[in-house]
Amino acid sequence: MTDTDALYAAVLAAPDDDTPRLVFADYLDDTGDRAAGIRARFIRNQVALARAEPLSDEYDTLYRATEPVELEYRKAWATGIDGIVIPDGNAFDRGFLGRVTCFSKRFVADGAKLFEQHPIRAVKFVAMNSTRGAATAAELAACPHLARLHTITLAGALVDSDYVDRVAASPHAAGVRAVTLSDCAVTVKAIERAGPTWFPGLQELELWNVVGTAGVAVLAKAKRLAALTTLRVCHGADATDVPLRGPGAVALAESPQLRGVVELELRNQELRKKGAEAFAAAFAWPGLKRLFLRGNGIPASALPAFAANPRLASLSVLDLRGNDVKAADLGPLRSAFPRLRVLTDDSEHPVRLVLQPEDAP
Repeated sequence: MTDTDALYAAVLAAPDDDTPRLVFADYLDDTGDRAAGIRARFIRNQVALARAEPLSDEYDTLYRATEPVELEYRKAWATGIDGIVIPDGNAFDRGFLGRVTCFSKRFVADGAKLFEQHPIRAVKFVAMNSTRGAATAAELAACPHLARLHTITLAGALVDSDYVDRVAASPHAAGVRAVTLSDCAVTVKAIERAGPTWFPGLQELELWNVVGTAGVAVLAKAKRLAALTTLRVCHGADATDVPLRGPGAVALAESPQLRGVVELELRNQELRKKGAEAFAAAFAWPGLKRLFLRGNGIPASALPAFAANPRLASLSVLDLRGNDVKAADLGPLRSAFPRLRVLTDDSEHPVRLVLQPEDAP
């Protein structure tokens, strides 16, 4: 075994530890090879990106430094996985391939090959609208490869409450801490009745077209969610239920179970003026840092309600993009929360993804 092989094996053996990654980067630099130096710089920058406060100035700088490099070298660095994953659904994390998209049936059959090549910790399972390519709930729950993951996405009509319950209760899923349920047949009552074995390590929950106004009150009272640090409730074009609007958003804001949440996203929920004002007035989560309210039809006239709630002083980021709010409208928020970063469509320039000369092939 070469030094390269031994150091890479250390990364695979401890996928959550930054130290082997940084040691590997040092080794690459020591070779003196230019291509190896580019990879070393990318590893260090992505490790720093993962540690940075999301959407801070440091985060933006590191994102600009890493994203063009990943786009340029993704295929060259993501080797040994052809035929197992779907190429367009993969991403690097802390310098190495860490997120992939694949058919659940292929994951059950060939997942071991993925982990032999890369420190993968997140998988999005696709083709869950038909049995072709989809593992049954029993097959996925019994798959030992689940134990290598901290993030999973389940989507499609085959994913009903029973399917999620079977996977969530799997002993191999005990380490899963982030779950996305999207465009599926899961009911919120399944989350309400979930016991301590239902993804016992769950910290982040993202729901796309799963929760409507009828179910959000149930979600707000779900004791299983008391340990959440991140909650995203999003309404998309294919949703069959109506958006949350004001009453649903207020039910979440008033939830005693969710007050440990650090990041909340309510996307496309049609809050508009009255709903946004009611939500802002009701909000009482003491540790919230990031609030994302994109695409909710919120007008500038609703902003004083946010400024009037001192319990929102914990926020570091408020995302109001996709609403009828301009940078010139932010006076009340600037006065109330001088250190708050507010994102509007015209106040934030798009991040320029330009490959720097030192990273060019």
